[in-house]
Amino acid sequence: SVSVASLEDIDSLNIKVSTETAMAKAVSSLDPPPDLVLVDGSHIPAHLTVKAKAVVKGDLKCVCIAAASIIAKVTRDRIMQEFDQKHPVYKFAKHKGYLTKEHWTAIRDHGPCEVHRDSFEPVKGWKAMGDKAPWNLGEGERELLSWRKK
Repeated sequence: SVSVASLEDIDSLNIKVSTETAMAKAVSSLDPPPDLVLVDGSHIPAHLTVKAKAVVKGDLKCVCIAAASIIAKVTRDRIMQEFDQKHPVYKFAKHKGYLTKEHWTAIRDHGPCEVHRDSFEPVKGWKAMGDKAPWNLGEGERELLSWRKK
């Protein structure tokens, strides 16, 4: 089963809690329920209602966790390709939503679109600038902002 956290949930709850909630939702939709859920990492989400075991570096140690990781990545890549078709200027299909220099520059020059989370930097900080946000500035002024990966 696959469940996807919404952008709103990620913004309001945070990425960790929304991911864990989506995991619990996916597990709870299984019929029959599993006897045991193997979780990649050192933490078992509180929302899981079935027996679970945390496996540190589970994607390297357990084929079922590795398979789940691949399914999650392919699902995310497909979502990013859909976003790319709606908003080609951001090139989501290329960087998959990670903050690359190219992605940063597109946000700087065009402003965020509805799939950019308000909690995502640099969007969060730039939106707080109001009229002085980079996409409201002239091209020369925008060029003064430099790319720096945190």
